[in-house]
Amino acid sequence: MVLLGHIPQEITQIDDICDFIGNISPGQKIHFKYNVYVGRFDLYKRFRRYMDGEDRKYTLENLNKIFKSFLLIKIDNDVKYYPILDASFMFFFKGVKVLCDTYQDEDFNEFLSKLEKYESLIYF
Repeated sequence: MVLLGHIPQEITQIDDICDFIGNISPGQKIHFKYNVYVGRFDLYKRFRRYMDGEDRKYTLENLNKIFKSFLLIKIDNDVKYYPILDASFMFFFKGVKVLCDTYQDEDFNEFLSKLEKYESLIYF
C-alpha cells in the first residue's frame, strides 16, 4: 500500500464533484447550484432548477467545464495521484452515462463519446 500523505485540495474537490455526479440515479437530473439531485416528482426542486436557469444546455456546459478542469488537474499533478483521479473519472463517466439516458440528447451522446475516447487512453 502506498501512502500518499497530503492530497492537494484541487484533487479532493474534483474527486467530490465526480463522486456527486457518479452517484446520480436513472431518471434524475442535477441542480448544480445546490448540489442536489432532481427527480421526476420533485416539483419544488424542478421549479428551483428552472428558476436558476439550469437546463439541459447548462448541465452540458458544466459537465464540459468539470472534464476540462479534471484534465488540467491531472496534467499539473504528480503521477502518484493518478489512481485517485482515474477512479474519480470512472465515477464521472458513470454519471454522464446516466444523464445521457435521462436526457436522450445528441449533444450528450457526443460528450459521452469524447469521454469514451479518454477512457480508452486511461487503460491503454
